Amino acid sequence: MTEMFSYIDRKRKHIERFKCIKHNPIFYGDILTLKLALSTFFDDPLLINIVKDEIDKESSYWDEGHFFSCFNRTISQWKEDLYRRFDDREAFMERIRRNSELPKVAALNEAHIVYDLAPDSKFLRPTSQPGSIAGLLAKIFRRK
Repeated sequence: MTEMFSYIDRKRKHIERFKCIKHNPIFYGDILTLKLALSTFFDDPLLINIVKDEIDKESSYWDEGHFFSCFNRTISQWKEDLYRRFDDREAFMERIRRNSELPKVAALNEAHIVYDLAPDSKFLRPTSQPGSIAGLLAKIFRRK
């Protein structure tokens, strides 16, 4: 799990280097969906809340008109649909089970993701808003 989240963050940082696509919902929507799916799969309420906070933070940068022209829905509709897809963990796990029985999916090699996030993992710490007091304090205390 640590490697998976590290890979996702590396991809996000790579995308952010290109100013024209920074905070672009076309690129970030899939990343955020994957993070929410993984946290739901492992049934980690803390990680789910952190990912939801990240979704709220990232979507605050998106332009409502641009988003609607790309996805034919508002940002709040997209978030509601996303949260609804993952709110019922049992239904989500059933979808995974049914999908794994599809012939093309069943023919794939099997892999396992090990949940190895330690309680002090950087992925389990809420991200602070840049420019906030919490962000400033975090920077000060990290410089020891």
